[in-house]
Amino acid sequence: MTEEKHTKLFTGQDGITWKYSSNPETDRPILVLFHGWSGDENSMWVFSKKFNTPPWHIFSPRGILETESGGFGWTDLRENHFSNFIHVAETIHNSLQALLKQFNIIQTPIHAMGFSQGGALLLVLSILYPATYTKAACLSGYMPQGSKTFIAPGLLSQNSYYIAHGTNDQIVPFSHSLQIQEKLKAGDASVQFCQADVGHKVDAACFRDLGEFFLASN
Repeated sequence: MTEEKHTKLFTGQDGITWKYSSNPETDRPILVLFHGWSGDENSMWVFSKKFNTPPWHIFSPRGILETESGGFGWTDLRENHFSNFIHVAETIHNSLQALLKQFNIIQTPIHAMGFSQGGALLLVLSILYPATYTKAACLSGYMPQGSKTFIAPGLLSQNSYYIAHGTNDQIVPFSHSLQIQEKLKAGDASVQFCQADVGHKVDAACFRDLGEFFLASN
């Protein structure tokens, strides 16, 4: 079957819309993709191509907030505090857990990646649920303000992160990537970092290393 035939859209009872790539083998690794501001469930799907052999369970939710420029987001851009992300993080987490249960997918530790605001959401998710989101990649993202209160020493000692950021990023300044590393290491997380001379996107070399990060020991 083609990849397109495996790909479906599903809206749960909670109103969250998910794009997912189904796999009859329920014990495959799980990858969740979080888009950035004004994106949708298709925006991050290009990253899924690295996980087709053997195929993973791949899920990509649509943001819960419609943006004025079209597309969707996760929270108002003016609301950049950790506490502003908690409700949406809990909503997405519960929605995903219900989805996995409905599809009879074995709930192994979840791998996830997020771009820009989706990266910020992913960081909050991994801090709230460190035993669930054990491997995470934040791409051109940022850590919401006020995270220090939620990151205790040792909290992230079993978690691995991949941070990729462009030094010429005019939307989310490069300095945010350094702040992310500092905050995660305060929780004893393992952090892999890739910087490149690009803007608000993922460099080809960082993209290659991103795949290796997730595929290594799944």
